[in-house]
Amino acid sequence: MNDTRTFGESAEDAVERLNATLEHITETTDRQARLFDERIKELHERGEVATERMIRAVEQRLRAQIENLRREIEQLRRRVGEIRIGRATKVAKKKAPAKKKAPATKRATEKATTKATTKATKKVTKKAGGKKAPAKKKTAKKARKATKKATAKRS
Repeated sequence: MNDTRTFGESAEDAVERLNATLEHITETTDRQARLFDERIKELHERGEVATERMIRAVEQRLRAQIENLRREIEQLRRRVGEIRIGRATKVAKKKAPAKKKAPATKRATEKATTKATTKATKKVTKKAGGKKAPAKKKTAKKARKATKKATAKRS
């Protein structure tokens, strides 16, 4: 056996081989770490871009909904205004004093009463099919209302 190597030399060779292997592992690890960092940055940027797109889309939808709500509120305001105006005119008509005319004469009041009674009687007669029935309470009430209206118009 011609083993001219000594134990120290073989140990040095082993250490050198270990160092070479460690350097190779370190380089490979560094390369992989750089690749992972690049990939993480790329994914992060893509995520930010996607998030920004989604935020813009949500903002756009919200703006559209807000604009629709504003239109609806404006329409409701107009309707409420119209309702208020309608009520105000009704109230004004009710509160407006009636024009006073000269007091009605006794003869004019009697004519109005007679006309109202005749009209009410004709209506009841038509409903009854042409038969004349004795006057009912409804007919008398209608006649009284007609009399009051005629009197109120003249006074």
